Amino acid sequence: ELEENTLTFSGGTSYVDVRDVAEISIELMEKNIFGERFILISENKKYQDVANFIKQKLGKQGVKLVPNGLLKTGVFLNSILGWLISPLKMANKVNVQSVTEFNKKKKKKIKEKLNYEFITVEESLAFHLENYKKDRSFNK
Repeated sequence: ELEENTLTFSGGTSYVDVRDVAEISIELMEKNIFGERFILISENKKYQDVANFIKQKLGKQGVKLVPNGLLKTGVFLNSILGWLISPLKMANKVNVQSVTEFNKKKKKKIKEKLNYEFITVEESLAFHLENYKKDRSFNK
């Protein structure tokens, strides 16, 4: 559940609203732009910033970071005990690297082609959280 998660990781990722993806796809088709690849990104954000925004909107306390040292310890323990304790298998070097890195992507090409203004991460989260809350109250 969204409300119950209290921990997050130090890394980050790129975000885009599904409404932007749909609108851009249609616009590209209407302009007969085919055979090209585009990276669609509204913003690059840290996991902690996104999680705290969601928590604040839900009236909950913010999240805490899982220390990177603890994650590295998990990788070490996986290497010696992973065969015995299967949940430790998740603590591998690739997984830890993916949740602790923050590689920022750029949206230059789509901006040049369409001059598109993306929905901000905060606007997107607020919109989808409202739908989430309405859906939860409807299904109770």
